[in-house]
Amino acid sequence: MITQKSNTKIKLIPFDDSKNLSQIYIRGFEFAFCKPVGTNRRLFKQLHPFVLCKDFLHDVVWSSINGKSYRLYGFSFDPAVDDKEDRRASLVRTFILVRDKTKSIKEISNHISRSKELLNRIEDVCKFSHTIAREIMLQGNGASKTAVKPAPTGCFVLEGDNRWMLAPPLLSIYATLIRAGKSYEGEDPIKFVENLSSKTSERDGDYLKNVKDNGLIPLIFKENVSLFNNAIKDNYPAHLSHSVIHNNLGIVGYSKMFLCKKAEVEGWTVSKYT
Repeated sequence: MITQKSNTKIKLIPFDDSKNLSQIYIRGFEFAFCKPVGTNRRLFKQLHPFVLCKDFLHDVVWSSINGKSYRLYGFSFDPAVDDKEDRRASLVRTFILVRDKTKSIKEISNHISRSKELLNRIEDVCKFSHTIAREIMLQGNGASKTAVKPAPTGCFVLEGDNRWMLAPPLLSIYATLIRAGKSYEGEDPIKFVENLSSKTSERDGDYLKNVKDNGLIPLIFKENVSLFNNAIKDNYPAHLSHSVIHNNLGIVGYSKMFLCKKAEVEGWTVSKYT
């Protein structure tokens, strides 16, 4: 389970979740970018509505880097950089909110604990800094004479290495590992990812089986950033259409490029190292 000091109050400025999006998933595990307000990591601001489809995450990074609004499948994101607001995703660290309203707080806490362990083991392979998890807490009643401990919400902020955002396929597999990590039980992390399709009937198992069959596991973890351009902006080209960004640049799309040896983005490696 995720442990957190009882006096630690991690708070969130939420985003309006009223929009209906066209997504593969109907319900379940959701993602949203956030970023800290101030320097003490106690207050976070949600940057867009929660999404079930992880591909919207690299859409947000594309928009943030290029300073262009993004609209597709009912989802819209505007970096809105002006004197009053800057909604661009942070490029210093990877800050992702996660929740699953279909699960109890205990179930989602256990899920995040397992996912964090999996990520940390994978990050050792990648030589990335470890992802940490913080739970958003409801404040106690400040008017009460008796102090009330902050209450858990089942919504977590995951803070990871910014190299997970260097290119869409890395961000895509990072989100996949977060969602699929609920099945992790401490085994070899690469073998877990390779065999995930036999552990779950959910889409992530099929996605990762395709990635494996197309020759990208364990290569994506061992070579990671060296497979892509050094500059993050070169991995999110401004000229690409919104549909290409969303549909073709995730980890499954990249594995297909690997299979046919044809890159959608100039500078990406699409053949095995020899």
